[in-house]
Amino acid sequence: AITSRPARHSLVLRIAHSPGGRAVLLGAAAGLVYLFVAGDLRFHFVQSPHPHLLLLADAFLHGQSHVRPQQLAAVQQRDEAAADQALAALAQRRNIAISELQRRQFLEQWHRGRSLLDWSVVDGKYYGYWGPLAPALLTPVVALFGPGVSDRLIDALFGALNVALFYVLLRRADRAGWCATTEPARIALTVLLAFGTVHFYSACIGSVWFSVQIITLTALLVACILSCAPQLTWRAALLSGAAFGAAVLGRNIVVLIAPYFLTLFWFQTSGPRRARLAAWLRNCASFALPCIVAILVQGAYNQARFGSPFDSGQKALMQTAGAAELAPDYYRYGQFHPHFLATNAKFYFWNWELSRDGHGRLSFDGRGNSMFIVTPPLLYLFLAWRRRNRLALALAAGVVPFMAGLLLFRTTGAYQFGNRYIIELLPLLLLLVAEGVCGRLTNISYVLIVLAIAVNLFGTCRFCQLSWPQTDGALAWFLGAFVLLALSAGAAGAIQKQLLRPAGRAGPGYKSDHLSPKSL
Repeated sequence: AITSRPARHSLVLRIAHSPGGRAVLLGAAAGLVYLFVAGDLRFHFVQSPHPHLLLLADAFLHGQSHVRPQQLAAVQQRDEAAADQALAALAQRRNIAISELQRRQFLEQWHRGRSLLDWSVVDGKYYGYWGPLAPALLTPVVALFGPGVSDRLIDALFGALNVALFYVLLRRADRAGWCATTEPARIALTVLLAFGTVHFYSACIGSVWFSVQIITLTALLVACILSCAPQLTWRAALLSGAAFGAAVLGRNIVVLIAPYFLTLFWFQTSGPRRARLAAWLRNCASFALPCIVAILVQGAYNQARFGSPFDSGQKALMQTAGAAELAPDYYRYGQFHPHFLATNAKFYFWNWELSRDGHGRLSFDGRGNSMFIVTPPLLYLFLAWRRRNRLALALAAGVVPFMAGLLLFRTTGAYQFGNRYIIELLPLLLLLVAEGVCGRLTNISYVLIVLAIAVNLFGTCRFCQLSWPQTDGALAWFLGAFVLLALSAGAAGAIQKQLLRPAGRAGPGYKSDHLSPKSL
């Protein structure tokens, strides 16, 4: 009994110091926070107002692609209690009586904005316009726990998995020699993804739009990990292509990231020109094969739902249950058009405006705020060229076409905090940030990460409508205390590092780790 405690302590230390154990611990820590927020700070998990993926998973289990009417009716019946509560509060504020006719009209509008919102309705049948990946993955969950399971709980678990996978990606990129990073930098970048980006609130809120992206990111991270090796084999390329094909089945626009993989494959080959080209083509073909299968699956899925392999349901969406304010631009310009470029660029890059919510509290612009304000460390993207690393070129080959697609798309994501459409791009963007800081956690990058976490704490509290803190004053005190404590801890760590430097090696030329490039 006396020796068991040190043994257990030693085991915990070994786990924490092993790469796999550290990935698990980072994912578990992030998952605990996600679950805490998703459960409204009391681990009480309810279904979101838009559990569309669970309804589609239930439909898959019953051999169809449209939602079963009885399940949709069950969701509406569950929502009626919340609607009646909201209506009673409205009547009390206005000091008016509500008739049964007014109640029915209110319920109709309530359902139209929740369970009936954003479906592609064809012949009275409700279809999703999203790819089949997410509902297919959720079919075992629905089979075990039923369609009433909490999508917020599921998303929090996938979010935790994403955090662990991203740490694995950073270590793999470092070991392969593509992006040298120190361990503090890898941990800091993983924490940044978890709590300093739009991934934070997206992993806690549930709802179909965020669920699709969180699950798609999981597949994309697996593809990135499998492709990240000093010398790529055709088998690794095949597996990476399978994971990437799955990501495309999650969100079709992800296909625009493919140039990243193809460029990286070129850098992973060597030898005489003809042999190198042959090896590159072999790896590209291995990668492309499962991607082509995925595209064929998507086409067959479209054909089964809407009668054409090229119709994903966007037209039916705009004609029936889509957001009415987006319809005029869709009919005039279509899905992608240069007309949207200027407006989208504002909301992605330089919109700093804040608004007030329905309670008069300081909030965010629901159309999107600048990614550099929501996640300040992304400013290091402008310094990603400093190490002249070939990986930066491959990353840019994936970032540029995907970002161009977002800028030309007909919307930035409707109501959101920050820019949720960049979630799938975050692994590539944060690898570029790692290049920008030359693989080190520096004083400036630490401060920017702390600010990013504070900003996303603010956005998560507001977007998820947490029960605390409710007032501007309470939120300001909470965020101020967090920033002060985080900066104090960082300063204490920096001072301790200086004090522990070996004597006689504290001159200006001293390097504290193996990375030689100078960083800010």
